[in-house]
Amino acid sequence: FETSLTAMAPKGSVFGNIKGGLAWLAGYSSDDKSLSAASPAVLSGEKVQTEDDILFLKYVPRFNDLMKPSDSELLLTYLSAPYIRVPLILGFFTDRERISLLREPQLQAVLEAALFEPGPWQSPEEMAQDPPKTVPAPSRAHLKTPAGLLFNELL
Repeated sequence: FETSLTAMAPKGSVFGNIKGGLAWLAGYSSDDKSLSAASPAVLSGEKVQTEDDILFLKYVPRFNDLMKPSDSELLLTYLSAPYIRVPLILGFFTDRERISLLREPQLQAVLEAALFEPGPWQSPEEMAQDPPKTVPAPSRAHLKTPAGLLFNELL
């Protein structure tokens, strides 16, 4: 889910000059943007790809001081596992001590994104393919779903 968009334009073209101007004016770089509100990289403000990256963060988000650092680290860890994050995050927020955290709009957005963002799409042709033969798999292509992670969990 750590997808980044990079606009490509030939150097010296009008579009390349516009992109360079935007980067200079606003400090914009599309490589630093993520499409998911449930991305640990977006929430932490640093490049996060694995659980190890989360363990070495100097700062974890506290969500307006509502969340303990240990809970924040746990939430970010759950978000770093896209295929199993739906049951993990639902379990995280169903705890009596944590249910009140959902009064924070940013945490509401995280939960909504984790549940309803479709993620990588699996075509009917890909569904017919055999599962990976080795562990770890050579790619994450087998983790795609035809209708989103929540629908996959409900089946």
